[in-house]
Amino acid sequence: MNTSIEVEYWVVDSDGNLAESGPLADVSTRTERASVEPLLEVKTPPCETVSELRTALVTELEAVLSRAAALDKHLVPLGTPINGDEIDRRPGERGRIQNEVIGENFDYAKYCAGTHIHVEKRNVTDQLNALIALDPALALVNSSPYHRGERIANGARAHCDRKQSYKAFPKHGQRWRYVETVGEWHRRLEHCYEEFETAAVAAGVDAA
Repeated sequence: MNTSIEVEYWVVDSDGNLAESGPLADVSTRTERASVEPLLEVKTPPCETVSELRTALVTELEAVLSRAAALDKHLVPLGTPINGDEIDRRPGERGRIQNEVIGENFDYAKYCAGTHIHVEKRNVTDQLNALIALDPALALVNSSPYHRGERIANGARAHCDRKQSYKAFPKHGQRWRYVETVGEWHRRLEHCYEEFETAAVAAGVDAA
């Protein structure tokens, strides 16, 4: 089964202050700036085995770390940064719309780094339910309890992203129930899309 991974890292300078990720983003075609200035995303191609995936990720990371060392910068693998620095979101249509609809709570998302794992579709219903069942395991990889220098939860990243950013849209942030069919999952996605679209129109966002 082909699998790929995308990992986000905070970029800091030699004093531990958050720094722009731009100088590291052109290391390869699989490194790029994330949605906020001090966040760098490192990707792998689809890989058939865990060993191949590990090798691909390490190869990309070694190249980024080499460039970072030359620029006196470092990568920090925390879900949220431990300091209280203000973070700016990069310009973009998606972020603009979410900010207009969600409001100031969306600022919590600026302080969240994460990992995306892409898996090849096989027995989709079983895959969905397995991933839902694994959700509580996130508690085992909590990496930072801080948001803007304040301790707020054992896992600040999940707290900020799921409970705070989408407080007004709980179906968009919280764990979903198991599904019987793929169609049921698609209907949930459609319902969430329609809910957000309605809120966007109400907030004055152009429906086009």
